[in-house]
Amino acid sequence: MMEKILIATDLSSNSASAIRFALALARSRNVKLIIVHVYHIRKPNNWRMHRYETYLQIRKLYLNVRLKKFLDKIFSDGNENPMSLETEILMNISVISTLINTALAQKVSYICISAKGSGKSENKFGSISSKLIVKAPIPVICIPSTYRVRPIEEVCYATDLYNYQKEIQKVVDFARPLLSAVKMLQDAILFQNGNLSLHSSGQYVAFTFCSVRKPRQVL
Repeated sequence: MMEKILIATDLSSNSASAIRFALALARSRNVKLIIVHVYHIRKPNNWRMHRYETYLQIRKLYLNVRLKKFLDKIFSDGNENPMSLETEILMNISVISTLINTALAQKVSYICISAKGSGKSENKFGSISSKLIVKAPIPVICIPSTYRVRPIEEVCYATDLYNYQKEIQKVVDFARPLLSAVKMLQDAILFQNGNLSLHSSGQYVAFTFCSVRKPRQVL
């Protein structure tokens, strides 16, 4: 079964980092990329419904063209065009619920989003990524806008050790195709620093456990 990754974009240059990251992931696994742009246009009080609906159709066509040009620019920068790619332009007042509902309907494995947008949307897009991490029942990968593609040699997994047995399997599933090691961080001295290998599905993933003390508060 082909794995799916949903990538959210506001069509800004900053949000391109999430697409570049997803393209890099696609090289290491059989994956379909679903790129989603969510927008909302309020109906002006003095507009008739027919005028509003006509404008929505024109706006959606414009956004489809803009998204295509946006992706063409990313692919022309040396990023390979993925074998399986789907784009969706969706209108809804709630970006977060739309992304989550689309991800669930498409049965994606991950949601990928940039840490911020650009210009007026920068703070809003950053807020969306933060809320998405909290609310989404699917793992969310938040990519810095300055990210440049390079091999992922290590994955850092920060945990409070509650429910980590369930969480760690998702981390392993992500790291295994990349042949990446996993560093597990927690803020209590529950493990001695050391290395071990976790056996899963006939394959091994290298782990490093690190205890991190909370700094003392200076009065």
